Amino acid sequence: MINPVQAVKSDEFLMRDYQAGSAAAFEQIYKTHSGQVYAYLQRRVQKREEVDEIFQLAWTKFHTSRDQYDPKYNLPQWIFVITRTVLVDHMRKSGRRREQPTELNEFWETVAAADPAETEIVTDPQWFDQALNGLSSDQKQMVKWRVLDELTYSEIASILEKSEQSIRQTISRALRKLKNMKPPQEGERDEKE
Repeated sequence: MINPVQAVKSDEFLMRDYQAGSAAAFEQIYKTHSGQVYAYLQRRVQKREEVDEIFQLAWTKFHTSRDQYDPKYNLPQWIFVITRTVLVDHMRKSGRRREQPTELNEFWETVAAADPAETEIVTDPQWFDQALNGLSSDQKQMVKWRVLDELTYSEIASILEKSEQSIRQTISRALRKLKNMKPPQEGERDEKE
């Protein structure tokens, strides 16, 4: 009798097999991760034809880059980086850019839309850059994915192979930490002086 745990290979083993030429390994990787890749692109690109084109380009790049994969990295995360790179390249070539918040208050408004209980508006971009550096690398990456890249908690959990609840807690703690690092606003400074 086959042990079900042994029957399901990890992403890293599948990738090793794929690097060795196994089409079946690629099929399993594609079956497991293609839905998330497509959903990610659908949220960022309006035209279905473009989504399909970028999706195909991302998997082509995945194929041509397969020998560069290092098993010390999480495979879903590696696939996401490839997909995001292909998306950005496509936007540049087509003369469009996905707007990123340029002011800190726009960033926090985006966060507020995702989780209003955790946010306050902060208006100093220089402070924000420094504050992000005060987070752990995991917290910083998760906040960027959640707010700037608009990934869902579920997608982040899948990329990092952690529970959705764990991701929610980590992001919530990171946002509280940022809020606690918030510099005093104009009126608050005057009261303290």
